[in-house]
Amino acid sequence: MNAYLKLIVFDFRLYLRDWLTIFWVLIYPILMLLIFGSMFGNEAGKLAGTRYIDFYVPALCVLNVIFVSVFTLNINMITQRENGILTNTQKNSPSSSV
Repeated sequence: MNAYLKLIVFDFRLYLRDWLTIFWVLIYPILMLLIFGSMFGNEAGKLAGTRYIDFYVPALCVLNVIFVSVFTLNINMITQRENGILTNTQKNSPSSSV
């Protein structure tokens, strides 16, 4: 378990070094919420009299998870493979006993 924790911490540190990823994952969704929340925040929509922001927040959360999983994680894996990081973690990872 200790080796898996080290791998998780290692990957998290690599993830935090990429400022472009941090922008698109953390800052951009907050900016979109602020922009669209200020534009459509208290206006009632045509669907059952609810506000637009009530539909926009869950949609933005789902889209953010999709974009991160499809684009960011794959690009990071390719970069790690090209830099030889994946071969180092594969050699140092614990063998599976399953």
